[in-house]
Amino acid sequence: MGSGKSSVGKRLASRLDMEFIDMDRMIQDFAKATVDDIFDKSGEETFRALENHILQKLMSEEPRVIATGGGTPCHSENMDIMINKGYSVYLYLPANKLSKRVIQSKQNRPLIREKVGEDLTSFISDHLKEREVFYKQANMTIDGDKVNSALLEEIKENYLDWQEDQTR
Repeated sequence: MGSGKSSVGKRLASRLDMEFIDMDRMIQDFAKATVDDIFDKSGEETFRALENHILQKLMSEEPRVIATGGGTPCHSENMDIMINKGYSVYLYLPANKLSKRVIQSKQNRPLIREKVGEDLTSFISDHLKEREVFYKQANMTIDGDKVNSALLEEIKENYLDWQEDQTR
């Protein structure tokens, strides 16, 4: 959450000449409800089931760049799906930087909308610790603060090498 998945994903998709998909938007379109509404009215379990359904659908179709939600890899064996059917990139940022980034958009993030100050940073830090076991399984980890053209090119080259290995 707040690592830059959408902005980096769009730039990478352009370099790879692929479609960019924001999974949260796709879930909202499918459910005809916002992520907030799904969490509030149906609960996190329902949201995670929708998320898994959409991920499986996307991963069975043509290659594209997908920005998942921050919790996606941690539920329903989603990380296994991503590793087995695609190339994944973890955009790493420390909790204090993520906290600064999400503070402006936290009303749109159901897990943190009530958190402020140190509570927010602590919450994000705790989630990172829990989630990193999944995130670190990604094919590639990059510093979210250092995304530039050269790094996007490196991701592209690594993906193309991975794709070539998959066809052997």
